[in-house]
Amino acid sequence: MATKPLSFLVLLCISFLTKSKAEHVAALYVFGDSDLDNGNNNQKPTLAKANYPPYGIDYPEGATGRFSNGFTIADYLAEFLDICQPPAFMGPMATAGKRPRGYDYASASAGILPETGTIVGPNLNLTEQVRLFRKTVETILPQRLKTPEAISRHLSSSVFLVSIGGNDYSTNYLLPQFSNSSRLYNPDQFAELLINQLGNHLQEMYRLGGRNFVVFEIGPIGCLPSTVALQNINGTKTQCVEKQNDLVSIFNAKLAPKINHLTSSLQHSTFVLVKTFDLLLGLVENPSRYGLKIRETRVVLLAIQLELAFRIIDRARTETAMCFGTELTTPML
Repeated sequence: MATKPLSFLVLLCISFLTKSKAEHVAALYVFGDSDLDNGNNNQKPTLAKANYPPYGIDYPEGATGRFSNGFTIADYLAEFLDICQPPAFMGPMATAGKRPRGYDYASASAGILPETGTIVGPNLNLTEQVRLFRKTVETILPQRLKTPEAISRHLSSSVFLVSIGGNDYSTNYLLPQFSNSSRLYNPDQFAELLINQLGNHLQEMYRLGGRNFVVFEIGPIGCLPSTVALQNINGTKTQCVEKQNDLVSIFNAKLAPKINHLTSSLQHSTFVLVKTFDLLLGLVENPSRYGLKIRETRVVLLAIQLELAFRIIDRARTETAMCFGTELTTPML
């Protein structure tokens, strides 16, 4: 993923973050999937990990588990806010330092639903990520901040970054050979299920002390290089698979009113919705406008994604029990 386009996502949050910065942002707490995972899957028995080249070729420490050539969105936000990059909660740096720096709980292949992504091995689904945040608040922060008031001030001046849900479609709802979700729910019902679950998790983060939230839409998963390659395997030249993009658009349409409801119902909270879908679709449809050479970028990412895809298919052939879909965990662009 080119680093320049990611900076545009940061700019979308500036109106909120500059206000937060003036009040001093204490830390960044990160929840999501491979877009934000910075190493939580490294020690897990899963195919969904990125601690090997060419990942990290532009990151100072090399391949750390980030599904990117360099910084993730969370890294850019931390840099903009002039705070430390939050360590992976499952990583070796999680216990380093005496001052709370926030944590990254994101996990590649994870989704809002617990079953999403498990075909390639265990992940930290959103329920588990929130559980780890609860553990942070109840057991870790009290070791570094001595009073409940200090913990409350820390959390209320921190930023909570949430980007998740794409895997629930691309590797769950859209894989009926592994999941029965598409037989249980029509597209509108499935989107409503995800929105309600996500809303419950956001309310729990608020209950635990979070007040400032940046929530991302699901991007155009129908434009993933692996998705397009499989669609075009017979020689067609589809740029994006519209069926998949249409499905996540239903989710995105429901996300905005949910965010508005949370903002109005949770006192002293601030929610910012980042309109990821149109931005990333624009990068795919008109890459030169943003200084990208998308053909060259896709060659590398496509090779990685297809390798993982074939490994998933090979594993799926050996499964005898019902199993659930997985994420092709390379970044979109």
